[in-house]
Amino acid sequence: DAAYLYAELARDLADPESSHDFGKDIIPHAVREGCAAAHPFALSCVPNGDGAEPYWRDVGTVDAYWDSNIDLTATEPKLNLYDKRWPIWTYSAQLPPAKFVHNQDDRRGMAIESTVSGGCIVSGQVFRSVLFSSVRVHSHAFVNWSVLLPEVRVGRGARLTRTVIDRGCSIPDGMVIGEDPVLDGERFYRSANGICLVTADMLAKINA
Repeated sequence: DAAYLYAELARDLADPESSHDFGKDIIPHAVREGCAAAHPFALSCVPNGDGAEPYWRDVGTVDAYWDSNIDLTATEPKLNLYDKRWPIWTYSAQLPPAKFVHNQDDRRGMAIESTVSGGCIVSGQVFRSVLFSSVRVHSHAFVNWSVLLPEVRVGRGARLTRTVIDRGCSIPDGMVIGEDPVLDGERFYRSANGICLVTADMLAKINA
């Protein structure tokens, strides 16, 4: 129940030896205390195809989070968001539909093999990426293999490759992320697999 969960989270937060991870700390503690029960996960979901394993991902790292989101852009993703047999009920903000603007040869809003949420306006190029709600991709910008959280702004002429951009970040015009491993490591968090995590605090330090 919620009261137990809040108590466990508070207890774990106060433990200096904890890494504050559900799988490593919170659930094992509940098991040791005899306060956990198991349920066959396969009984609670609809397999995506004959013989497919039930979908489950631990997204506790930047690499895992990026990989799970990017997989949704595949023609046949491991998790099918469009499967009517297994709807995913969640809050959906009341936003206008996504819009793609401009149609010149050197300035065309487009998204290929991507998921684009409501409220987005795209006038740059987006490939194999996930755009959460109310993202703006300005003209001549290039977004490739990236995950952009809500209300991200990608400035004119900016280039993003293999990135996770945190909520509300504003990428300056012309900024390039994901093409220079050394520079990326100095400015942002770069994972073992080369995924760049960008937060507003990191951008603020660059502009300071």
